[in-house]
Amino acid sequence: MKTCLLLAAAFLAASAALAGDIKIVAIRGDVQVRRGVHEQWQTTAAGDVLKPEDSIKLEKRSSAVILLNDKERFDLPGEAIIDLSDLRKLTQQDLLLMLTMERVRSVSRERREDDLTVPRTSTVHGANRGALPPPPPAGYTPGTFELNGTNFLYEHGFYATCVLKTKEVLRLNPGLLKVVDARMRVASALERMSLTGEAAEEYSGLLSEQMPPGERSMVEQKLAELKKAGNR
Repeated sequence: MKTCLLLAAAFLAASAALAGDIKIVAIRGDVQVRRGVHEQWQTTAAGDVLKPEDSIKLEKRSSAVILLNDKERFDLPGEAIIDLSDLRKLTQQDLLLMLTMERVRSVSRERREDDLTVPRTSTVHGANRGALPPPPPAGYTPGTFELNGTNFLYEHGFYATCVLKTKEVLRLNPGLLKVVDARMRVASALERMSLTGEAAEEYSGLLSEQMPPGERSMVEQKLAELKKAGNR
């Protein structure tokens, strides 16, 4: 209970850090927004004003420029989904508390999947009979746009939200766990937050994956550096 209260307090404090509106200054290509908790993506245009709880999606060969709190200007890349609530800086303590919640979610999901019995056939009842969702576009992998968005967060110094968003995407899309770049980005972001123990855990986990010798050598070197720093 105490942990839950601390997590709630950290979330509220972090949300307050992004209290202003976000204005779309310029757009190129296909750019859409998702308002709050709504699932539907809508076309947007330069001059539109978004809220921190909104998300923005940029298709291939698209881009956008946004203005945060009338002072911070960001160029958003194509092939990415970015939750505007992630454009905020969190303290080390906030990140640790939220990582605890992410671990709890991961364990809960694993337990649910262990208890789940998958039926051999699918049955659709009532008015929704036959109303199956359309197949995803060819070559699309769920979560890839979100992972691309985490790269944007990292490059602009939003290290804590980069870590949290990446872990959430990987939890919801286990097939992306083999994307080494994303997991190395998490480890590097934790390093930049001075969380060397957590960063070492991330690098250690990567060593169980298949990767080119050069990347493996780099991970091993990073891990050795962190362990050496921890022994000082």
